[in-house]
Amino acid sequence: MTLRQKTMLWTTVLLIASMLGVYGIAQKLIIRDFLILEKQRADQRMESIRQLLQSELNQLREVNSDWSVWDDSYAFIQDGNPEFIEANLQVTAFRVIRVNLPIFMQGLDVIRYATLFDFSEETELPAPGELLETVRAFVRSQTADALKEGTTGLLPHGEKIYLVSAHAILPSSGEGDSRGAIVFCRLLSEAEIQRMAGIVLQPFSIVRLENPSVPEDIRRPLMQSRDRHPALIRREGPAQLTAYALLRDLTGRSLFVIQAPMPRPIYAQGVTLVRYFMVALYVVGTGLILVMLFLLGRMALNPLSRLSSEVKRIAQQDNLSVRLSATGAHELDTLVHMLNKLFEHLQQTQDSLRQSERKYRGLIETLQEGIWVVDRDACTTYVNPRMAAMLGYTAEAMLGKHLFDFMDERGKALCARNLERREQGSNEPHEFEFIRKRGDRIYTMIETVSITDEKDRYAGAISGVMDITDRKRTEQALMNSQKLEAIGVLAGGIAHDVSNIVMGIMCYGELALHQLQKAGLATDNVEEVLRTGRRAKALVDKILASRQTNKPPAESARIHVAVMEALNMLHASMPENIKVQCNLDPSCKPVRADPLQIVQLVMNLCTNARRAMRETGGILDVKLVPAAADAALCKAVAGLAPGPHVKLSVRDTGCGMSAETQAHIFEPFFTTREGADGIGLGLSVVKNIVAQLGGAIALTSAPGKGTLFEIYLPCEE
Repeated sequence: MTLRQKTMLWTTVLLIASMLGVYGIAQKLIIRDFLILEKQRADQRMESIRQLLQSELNQLREVNSDWSVWDDSYAFIQDGNPEFIEANLQVTAFRVIRVNLPIFMQGLDVIRYATLFDFSEETELPAPGELLETVRAFVRSQTADALKEGTTGLLPHGEKIYLVSAHAILPSSGEGDSRGAIVFCRLLSEAEIQRMAGIVLQPFSIVRLENPSVPEDIRRPLMQSRDRHPALIRREGPAQLTAYALLRDLTGRSLFVIQAPMPRPIYAQGVTLVRYFMVALYVVGTGLILVMLFLLGRMALNPLSRLSSEVKRIAQQDNLSVRLSATGAHELDTLVHMLNKLFEHLQQTQDSLRQSERKYRGLIETLQEGIWVVDRDACTTYVNPRMAAMLGYTAEAMLGKHLFDFMDERGKALCARNLERREQGSNEPHEFEFIRKRGDRIYTMIETVSITDEKDRYAGAISGVMDITDRKRTEQALMNSQKLEAIGVLAGGIAHDVSNIVMGIMCYGELALHQLQKAGLATDNVEEVLRTGRRAKALVDKILASRQTNKPPAESARIHVAVMEALNMLHASMPENIKVQCNLDPSCKPVRADPLQIVQLVMNLCTNARRAMRETGGILDVKLVPAAADAALCKAVAGLAPGPHVKLSVRDTGCGMSAETQAHIFEPFFTTREGADGIGLGLSVVKNIVAQLGGAIALTSAPGKGTLFEIYLPCEE
């Protein structure tokens, strides 16, 4: 298909699509306005129905109020004389005021008179007992002031609905107490509703909310609405809609719904207007398309066709020295001039690119930093000689190989995470270890830039790689010297503590000597000397435990006793925001260990847990249970041997540890705490003690999830 044919086709399609789009928008806007008008009209009619109902209630209350202040009514409630009934309580009187059920109550309990009038049959019937009980309950619920003012509402009885007004019976003078209440009930019969519909010129009906004629998609929103007078519209079709409004009974319950079917003349007018608009749009659009196609072909397509032929000829000859000729159209002549300048510039650019490629290729080939380029699958597409030499390969031997071919399993997992970050656009520098061809390791610093395709999707990466092996060795040496410095600080602190302890021993010893010389009363002081000496010995044993890894267990120990002793020692140092839970199974078998080692192990673990929860508080849970080390457990816990064990669990709900911290947590002098709060020997001592006792340690932790240490110690045979 030629450019002319495509242009005409797409121009026609776009113009038709534009017409349809304008029609759709116009239809939506116009019909929307007509729907708004239609809803306003429906709301107004529904509001007129609601106001009519309120007017009927107000009228009924006024009639009720008149009857309630008659002195005859006041006397009738007191003595119940039949003359009042004969003179006033007749069907003709109540037909005039349209009251189907008058109820005269003495107080709030005794009903003096209640008769149901059927105006269509001109008969009197006994009032239904359930209806009377409902009215009596409503009157009881009203306050005296409310009854004096008069109260109205809707009262359901089966499928029937009554307009109800209640008013306190008072003397005409207004002085004196109320003797009861008069309740007037008007049945909303079909004839009564038709009379009201004639007043508002709108047919409607009032049904209970659960009536099947109320659709579920209307019933539920009405019940859930928080409006005082909720109303909804349901469009039944293009010719009719139904308006629904919620009514409440005497107690405020949502029990009734007004249904008002209405025609849709406003909507029909909107549809007709849109159709007229579409016909006019079609006529005007068709003429516009024909004129535009004629002008487009004459003024643009013909010159473009000639220009296209010349450009095609130049492309076939692959000769940028050829120049285009003028077309005769001013704008296209400008384009021809710019294309000729472009051809000249492209010719110059080609020469510059060839020179630049030779220059930068030589620069990369001689660069002392490694350059490594991979595709989206992490396969090598280019390395410079320096990069190949770092790993002991030739550049040709590395092409096509995957990054994973130059790293161990740990490096593969780390590399996979780094590649995911590259695909997300993250290019932060990082350190990495590679495996050389001969098997040794090289430490590098890598700076990577992601490569994207024309759709801005990840297509690979280019990395600058620097050999930092010598620097890493220097850093390790510096770290060792810092550890030696820390040992010096530790030794100074220990010397200070031992000096204080020895001073106490000497003082108490001198006192003992002095008292022995006098009266032989130095027993207490000598015991204090012995206790102070034991403290010095325990301190020295703690230091030695961090260095001696092969000290054999001393004796058989009931481990739960040692654990409880450690917890008792720690109890006083626990802050109030940390709750200690202890569950020690006394049936655990003995282990071959020095009880002091168990105490030291528990104290170090609990001290770490306390520091982890120092700011936020939490729960420290210590458990001791028997454990059988089967094949599955031995596989899950490194260094665990099969056989009967006891498992000591110390769990906290503190800050937790990252995977990087867990990898170094048992190293001597490794600490995450700043300042002088610990020198990093606690967990190293724990590891040494567990190793001496032939046990194993399992660690479970995550940032923000707390930490769990599980110590498995073999039971004594």
